[in-house]
Amino acid sequence: MRVLAPKLAENSTINILDLSHNFLGGPKPPKDESSKKRARRLERAKSVSQEAGQLIGKIISRHNEKRNEQVWLNSIRNEPTAEEPISNGLIEINLENNSLGDEFILAMMKFRVRYDTWLRSINFRHNNISQLGVKELLNIL
Repeated sequence: MRVLAPKLAENSTINILDLSHNFLGGPKPPKDESSKKRARRLERAKSVSQEAGQLIGKIISRHNEKRNEQVWLNSIRNEPTAEEPISNGLIEINLENNSLGDEFILAMMKFRVRYDTWLRSINFRHNNISQLGVKELLNIL
């Protein structure tokens, strides 16, 4: 993800980003694992989830900045904005089934995702988001 994120952030031809089923929050621990190993794996998963949140947050933020800059430039030039900024950039993200937790949501929110007016949907189905993460998501609606 670290390798792809900068390119995804700069590519304005992407409208839909589907990262479903990629274990962005880390792999699920086996059921027969000892409690010490499970605790270490869960800490690592939290760290991985947080890093993924930062990377996705950067991608969303950069797409938002680029479109807002285009609208601003068009207004300075007295050019119509039309649909161009909307069609050039991210409008949908699918993060289904990635074992993402609250750490992901909190890290993503640090990148001012709540101010993005272009993104239309983010799919968080089948992740490990608790009430804390859901409350953070509700704050951006």
